[in-house]
Parts: sequence; structure tokens; C-alpha cells
Amino acid sequence: MLERRAAIAVGTVRIIASIESAAALLEAPRIAKAADRLIGVMFGSEDFALDLGLPTKREGEAGDLLYARSATVIAAASARKLAFDGIWPDIEDAAGLRVDSLRARRLGFSGKTLIHPGQIGVVNEVFSPSAAEVEEARRVVRAFDEALGRGDGAVALDGQMLDPPVVDRARRVLRAHERDSRLVS
Repeated sequence: MLERRAAIAVGTVRIIASIESAAALLEAPRIAKAADRLIGVMFGSEDFALDLGLPTKREGEAGDLLYARSATVIAAASARKLAFDGIWPDIEDAAGLRVDSLRARRLGFSGKTLIHPGQIGVVNEVFSPSAAEVEEARRVVRAFDEALGRGDGAVALDGQMLDPPVVDRARRVLRAHERDSRLVS
């Protein structure tokens, strides 16, 4: 209805749901599957910390939020949606932002929400595949494809077994690199 009034195609508006309380975290898998328009789930770290009664100042890599962050990623992944981590509140702490963003990426988040334009560069760098990651992904895909072409039943590269999940993750890195390259050009 609002889309029609605004003269935009129906279905154009997309939604990112925010998990901001203990109750929302318990419902996160259901929330992640709630609507076709929902493209992702975001962890609302500050509101969540308030709901739990956590201290104002973050310590380290926000270990006190590890369970909730992980549960948010799992809920999003189970619904095949994107997962966005919450903010890093200290806009002057670029080192803390980097460490927190690296942990978020390792947890499986697709990106991170920001509160200041000065945080964009660090977050983009952390969530974009590095040159080394891209090269390793290319090696994995190439080795796997060559082995399949030879009819090999098992594939190893540098002593690591390459099975479909490993190769699929490598292909995901290459797709992200291609997407990022298009955005920059």
C-alpha cells in the first residue's frame, strides 16, 4: 500500500529486523523467517545490553555478548538471511572497532552496523576478502575443479581435504570479491 502511494514497485522495500532484547533473541529464528521482504537480521547490541543490565563500557571483544551474537548469526543463517552485527560505540577507538569487527566476521556476520562515518573504512576492510583470502580461494577452486576433471574421487590441497563445503566457502569468497570489485569500479 505505501509502495503504491510512493509510486514504487510493490515488493521493493526490504526489511532488516533488529534483535534488541532477550525476548527477541529467543524468537530470532522465527523473526528471521517472518517475511519474504526480510533480507537480514541485525543484532542491536546496545539495546540488548540494556535489557540484560550490562555495564555501559564494553570490555575487550564484547565477550559478554558472544552468545547473543552467535545466536543471531545462527538464526539468520537458518533462514538463509544476512546477519549484521551491532555497533561499536566508541567512535574514537578504531583498534577496538577492528578487533570487534574481526570477531563479528569470524562469527559469521555479513557486516556491521555503524554510528559514525569514520568507522566505514575499518569495517569495509575487515568484511572484504583480503588479497590472500582471494588467492587461497582461487587455489581451492582450481584444485577441486582440476581433480573433478581428472575423475579423482578425493581432493587434497596442501594436506587439507577439499570437500564441497570447503569449496563452496571458497566460491563465496570469490563472489564477495567480485561484488566488492564492481562496487569500487
